[in-house]
Amino acid sequence: MSDDIQVIDYSSSPAGSRNSPAPGRSTANKSPAASKQTTPSAAAAQLQAAAEAKLAADTQSRYQALLTVIEELGRDIRPTYAGNKLAAERLKRGIVHARVLARDCMSESDRISRSGN
Repeated sequence: MSDDIQVIDYSSSPAGSRNSPAPGRSTANKSPAASKQTTPSAAAAQLQAAAEAKLAADTQSRYQALLTVIEELGRDIRPTYAGNKLAAERLKRGIVHARVLARDCMSESDRISRSGN
């Protein structure tokens, strides 16, 4: 039964982990952002500015997506009148998608107007 030798890999164990430095040793790969000291108010202002920028970009992307869907709807109207069933189905799906996007844009603008007051 000596043929059943198992090899144990200690590099994946917590004791041999590369992420935890040995006692008394410091890690050399510290990022410059981690060493930069900021005050709590400056950090909060940065977070708020980043959140507002993300919100503005997200809002713009919703409006841009709505405009794109409306343009696609315009392309399917004439073929639908001509009897094209595929265009009619695309038009129906586009209308549903536009309604969802319009509802999202309306709720976003309401939320922005409430928070501004």
